[in-house]
Amino acid sequence: METERQASLDPYEDLREKMSIMSMMAPHPDLLSRETITAPGGLTKDQHPILVLPDNFRFTSLTDEELDCLLSYYCRIHTPGEQKRGFVVIVDRRNDTWLQARATLMKLREHFPSRIEMIYCIEPNGIIQKTFGAGFKQVNGYNLPVKFVQKPEELCDGFIPHDQLPPTVGGPLLYDHRIWCEHRVAVEKYEMNTCELDAESTDVMDKMRNTDLPNETDETDELIKEQLVLRNHLKNDVNEGIKRGNALQDCVLQYDSAHPVVNLERIPDRMRNILLIRECMERLSQVEKQFDNFWSEHYPTLLQCQQLRKFEVKFRDLWPTLQDRLKALNLVSEKIGDAVDLVRSDELTDVMDDIEELIPQAKDILAMGKRLTAKRHYADDSIRPKCKELEELISELETKSKTCEEKLQRCRELEDRMSKVRSHTETQFVSHERYLCTP
Repeated sequence: METERQASLDPYEDLREKMSIMSMMAPHPDLLSRETITAPGGLTKDQHPILVLPDNFRFTSLTDEELDCLLSYYCRIHTPGEQKRGFVVIVDRRNDTWLQARATLMKLREHFPSRIEMIYCIEPNGIIQKTFGAGFKQVNGYNLPVKFVQKPEELCDGFIPHDQLPPTVGGPLLYDHRIWCEHRVAVEKYEMNTCELDAESTDVMDKMRNTDLPNETDETDELIKEQLVLRNHLKNDVNEGIKRGNALQDCVLQYDSAHPVVNLERIPDRMRNILLIRECMERLSQVEKQFDNFWSEHYPTLLQCQQLRKFEVKFRDLWPTLQDRLKALNLVSEKIGDAVDLVRSDELTDVMDDIEELIPQAKDILAMGKRLTAKRHYADDSIRPKCKELEELISELETKSKTCEEKLQRCRELEDRMSKVRSHTETQFVSHERYLCTP
């Protein structure tokens, strides 16, 4: 059985189509249940879908609006390929009159919205009606591909296989119109739900893709939380949709309350519904797969943004302090050679202690930036210059600190030597004074 559904690349187009099909029956809620037309699921040898107009006198009583609505519905629930090939319509008028049979054919000619491959009209079989049959069977007067048969057995002329006919026209197919209506409503709602989820997934991806990345850490954290909620909500909806599909499939496969369907070939209308349900489930799986592929690229970008903002905050907070300490170090370094007392001052100690504490922090930020660039960060061109500036400043601080330490050490050595000289001189002076004072 053909099940192709030429799904549009635009999920909204599919959604509009499903909404249109469902809404066309809304003004006539009991129209389907009247059994004016049936679609038992049979196909001809050339895969033309078969529609049956049962012998129940109801077709010609429909208004033009109801007729347009009903015929459009039955055509549109078939695939575009089936509509293109055309339908075979069996008009059962055994217990009706030739006037009604002719009126039915004329209405089909005027209102049928798709291609008709062939109409098989089972003739009225009343004694009086047979008398008038010859005049009404002038095919040219209908401007339709019509073939008149006297009994259902003549339908199986090699074009329609016998096993594709329902019991109302002598075939073996199992068909219950009440159950068919129930299943159609359920399947259409499931198709609608599938289209809505597909459209929702497209909306969510577009929203995430088009959202500008924040410039602040807190805003970035909040954005990640929001998009994780959207992602989890969509994933849950898709998984629930697949579960509903499995439950609906089990329901359709249940022939009655106690027996499952054994041979779907005898119930092709249910087979069609099963295939529709499975197509919807496959579509949901594709929606999930498409979203997962998008998320696998999008979420790392969010994390990179979060890491970038943290790097920028740390860099922004530390950079002025580093520059200030470098300036202070340069000033202290210049004074070391001019003021020996500076060697023992708190100013020098504070500056050196600050730098000793800041350099490990700066190296941590530098390492963080290099890790980001190593992972091909999207803001690589922004991170690298900061890393280079930070690396140069760290190097300058370390070099200046080392130079300052060396100068400080030389000053200390010089002070020690000068202290020893002063001590020796004072000792010699005291000794000389004692010598002079000796009688």
